[in-house]
Amino acid sequence: MLLYIMVHITMNYMTRTRRSSETSKKPNKSRKSTDPTRRSSEKARLKAFADSVGDFIRYWGFRRIHGQIWTVIYLSNKPLSGVELTRTLGVSKALVSPALGELLSHKLILNAGGDLKTKLYIANPDVISVIADVLQTREVRLLDDAQSRFTALSKAPLSKLPNIDFPRLTELGSMIAMARSVLDLLLQNIRDRDLSLLNSMMNLGKA
Repeated sequence: MLLYIMVHITMNYMTRTRRSSETSKKPNKSRKSTDPTRRSSEKARLKAFADSVGDFIRYWGFRRIHGQIWTVIYLSNKPLSGVELTRTLGVSKALVSPALGELLSHKLILNAGGDLKTKLYIANPDVISVIADVLQTREVRLLDDAQSRFTALSKAPLSKLPNIDFPRLTELGSMIAMARSVLDLLLQNIRDRDLSLLNSMMNLGKA
């Protein structure tokens, strides 16, 4: 249940972040400034926010750098290069380069052109599909692996496992099967852009 609540929270969080980003991109002459001190302060705030998202995304099994990079790219009003990300986050190229490849593999970011020396990246605007893809490629695989191992253990002769409570083992198997069914339903709802199931789960989590 925690997984599904986290999905709901994350989707709402990303939606609010996108709206905030779009608002910040609107021209505002009163905010224009060439003061290097102010620019430095704004850069520090962006990095601090990226750090927070990095800490948050670790609950999903990603690394902190993934969240940091994704946040900076997502909030940018133009494609960014690895060099720009390194400069903004104050981290090494050795840390950024492999993380970019991993984010690309999860489709969290997309290639946006550039040349042979400088590749540019943008955030995938279809956040819902990204979440569905992560659930499909990772959580589904984990549950299938658990189901496979459960089946192997449950087929073992009772005499070989004298210390196992088989009724409880059967109960765990039912829980795995239920989780798999709910995940399948959740994925279908996400693909159909029907968030009613997520809302119901969120309400259950509050109860």
